[in-house]
Amino acid sequence: MIEHLKSVDGGPRWAEAVVNYLKLESQYPSRVRYLLSLPAAYYSLTTTQGVGRLSLRSRPQEAVDWGQRRDSFPAITNVKRFHAEWVAWWISCQPKWRTVEMWPYSHDDADDKDWARLNVTGPHGLFALVVSASWWAGSMGSDPLRVAFSAAIDDLHWALERLVSINIKSQQLTPKPKTAPVSRFPGHGERDPSKRKVKPSSKACNRS
Repeated sequence: MIEHLKSVDGGPRWAEAVVNYLKLESQYPSRVRYLLSLPAAYYSLTTTQGVGRLSLRSRPQEAVDWGQRRDSFPAITNVKRFHAEWVAWWISCQPKWRTVEMWPYSHDDADDKDWARLNVTGPHGLFALVVSASWWAGSMGSDPLRVAFSAAIDDLHWALERLVSINIKSQQLTPKPKTAPVSRFPGHGERDPSKRKVKPSSKACNRS
């Protein structure tokens, strides 16, 4: 799956978006191993792994069908329709503070904003959006909608970059659990059991 995403000819912004997506998932190593272990067309969208779930509203029909069948990737025959549905799906996954703008969104500094609605990893998260965008990229050619594709991928790349940044900051601010100090010398500071004084029991005292 990772090789598939990297092999798609979607331009420099697409390549950067894939790198940011993998950085985001790499914060959960088990999921990256899962991506590596599966064939390109066999990553189920119905598994129970992942944290949360992104909106499924307005998903392109190709994404719905592939999630159910898990067979080969679909060919996008109607690029105009797919573009409209993919962007509508992407918008439905955005934090509310972004959707007050008209599409395409601005890319002002937003690291201090609430990204929880979009910050979802695993198969029920950004995975489906990124993979379905790869089908779109592979169907473009010299299509006049390439400008629209570029705008969508530019926003995808920017949002993924923000998520990676805020997650790294969050991990840095999370206090590490305290551990008890370990002595440099085994048994250092402990009394030798052979030299411990044993208090006689009351029975022993009575016998004497």
